[in-house]
Amino acid sequence: MESTASGSTERAGLIALVSGLFLITSIEALVPALRGAVPASAAPGVFAHMVDFAYKSLREPLTYGAAVVVAEVVLKLAKPKKSWPRLAAHAALAAALVGHAYLTLLRYEEFKEHPILALPYVLAVLFFTALGASLGWPRVRRVGAHVGLAAFAVLHALNHAILPDSYFTFHLSLFELTFAALFLGLVHALVRRARIGRGWLVGTAAVAAALGTMPYVAKTHGGKTLPPSLLHTLLGRLQVVYAPFTEGSEGPPVPKEPDPEGVPRFKSLSGLPTIPPEVRLQDFNILLIESEAFRFDRTSLAREELETTPNLRELERAGAFVFTNAHSPSSATLPSNAGLMSMTYPSATRLDAWSRSWCGELSQDETTVAEVLRQAGYSTFRASHDFHFGFTDNLLGFEQGFDEQVLVPEATKEDGLTLDRRIAEHAADFIRARRDKRFFGWVFFASPHEPYYTRYDDWPKETNEQKYLHELRYVDEQVGFLMQTLKDEGLFEKTIVVFLADHGEELGDHGGKGHKTLYDECTHVPLVVRIPGLAGGRRAEPTSTIYTFPWLFLQGDAATVAAAEKRLVEDIGPMMKATSGAVVSELVAYDKMSTALVYKDGKVIYNFIADAAVAFDLVRDPREKVDILVSQPDSPKAKELLDAVAAYRKVRRAMHRYTLNPKKRPSHAKWKEAKDGE
Repeated sequence: MESTASGSTERAGLIALVSGLFLITSIEALVPALRGAVPASAAPGVFAHMVDFAYKSLREPLTYGAAVVVAEVVLKLAKPKKSWPRLAAHAALAAALVGHAYLTLLRYEEFKEHPILALPYVLAVLFFTALGASLGWPRVRRVGAHVGLAAFAVLHALNHAILPDSYFTFHLSLFELTFAALFLGLVHALVRRARIGRGWLVGTAAVAAALGTMPYVAKTHGGKTLPPSLLHTLLGRLQVVYAPFTEGSEGPPVPKEPDPEGVPRFKSLSGLPTIPPEVRLQDFNILLIESEAFRFDRTSLAREELETTPNLRELERAGAFVFTNAHSPSSATLPSNAGLMSMTYPSATRLDAWSRSWCGELSQDETTVAEVLRQAGYSTFRASHDFHFGFTDNLLGFEQGFDEQVLVPEATKEDGLTLDRRIAEHAADFIRARRDKRFFGWVFFASPHEPYYTRYDDWPKETNEQKYLHELRYVDEQVGFLMQTLKDEGLFEKTIVVFLADHGEELGDHGGKGHKTLYDECTHVPLVVRIPGLAGGRRAEPTSTIYTFPWLFLQGDAATVAAAEKRLVEDIGPMMKATSGAVVSELVAYDKMSTALVYKDGKVIYNFIADAAVAFDLVRDPREKVDILVSQPDSPKAKELLDAVAAYRKVRRAMHRYTLNPKKRPSHAKWKEAKDGE
């Protein structure tokens, strides 16, 4: 017997649960295929995995849907004369659903410090209460269907558009609410039918049975294209929430194998020029100038017409080496500087990584560049930004080896507008005070890190990218100021000047912003080195900023040579040998453990948590848009890059020294105190 419209809510609910699950997983499987990221042949396997993931990730909204069906059956049998039992039942169900979604959000510790985020969840409770309760009000079912399905479409689109590679608990939380909106919208749409007959139920049962087999299919459906295909789906990437990385995830330990040929191998594969033996490091001061979030392709070194970095161009004209394919050791400040100052890969440093990829502590047992140079007789100083008091509270251990240092805070917009100039002035004072001494100075500017400030009235300033160019120009002015200081003090021809960045910055290149991935825009940085007396020039071979100090130290006295050789023989040499000279960038965090291996003609980004990779042919695809592990899984280039990943992992298992401490959270107390005192 077939139900009437007024009696079909429970049937509509069951059909909506099954069809909703089928619809949302189909979308997840098809979107990357439509974008060209995944071949059509991989779609069945991707779909099976999406269903498998959905059973885990959408367990609560699926339970919510079943509970709505049960509630409607009970209300139908009880036939309450008042509307409040219906409202109360759906309010309780909505509160449980949304409450779980909010707790999912808070699995990322940082969100706990922003109670304002609870407000949209309160509104969501009201929304789902109204949408659920209105199932019993025939006059609003058309509106309910439109509202529910429109909410699903908007929320799902936002989930894919907003920082798709970051804040995974936010995306998972939104996924839960998105499915609930889809479910209720479908129920409203289905219950408007005059009849939901046996054919609907048989079809639904068949689909449900097929969906029930998908976890088994996911386990048995392999193929070379499947693992990397899953990284192109949002639901696939969200599985990191359930499987954070631990130190044991590196795999079984293997013996460490030093490379006796590490030094000559480095000279051959580093992409750095040979420095004449008559150039002695101890004859020069060393000034390291570093900048935050400074991508190479927006500089005048890459595109002179931008006029963003005329002082870096002037440094090039003064005889500097310009490395046009240099990469930072990480896309996060903490591991990048740990690698730079320790002259090795971030995973090989004694780094304690906390709950965020940018916060933690470099061990006092680690030997830093500053300590080596101080031992060699250099007077050392550090003038650095203290953005949001980060280096005071959350990026620790970098004071090692410095005779003097100053951390310049930025807590307000007014601070930010003058921050780098104040850093430059402190650095200039340190330089003047060391006019008659050999010195090593580390100057670290905050710009062009977000927030991007408008600084020049004669430049466009409507978009974030345009403001980003303002910040590059501002940093470049500080570089010019420091170069003029060296000249005024008669030190320009006595000082090796190094300019580099801790990482780059994404400006929507791969759908996000900031610097949370290992795509080119987040690791391809300027590296400019001027050694007085050398002609310099441009070098296009891939290289790493962590090679800079070993390269220079090999020209020094016994202490610096020994420090460089130790790293080259124990860490860099073995990695170069195993990976045929790959330039390595790493993210070291419990929820973002990944590595990029860069070659002149190819690149692979390996995700440890997913145990999968994406790879690119840089000759045909320099913007890293087409994953050849999916589009050309049997190509020699794909095999070569995957073999490099396997070799990298083996060497890393032997040399990694980092620790993970995800329960250690960053402190923002000083920053909040300063902001409150504005």
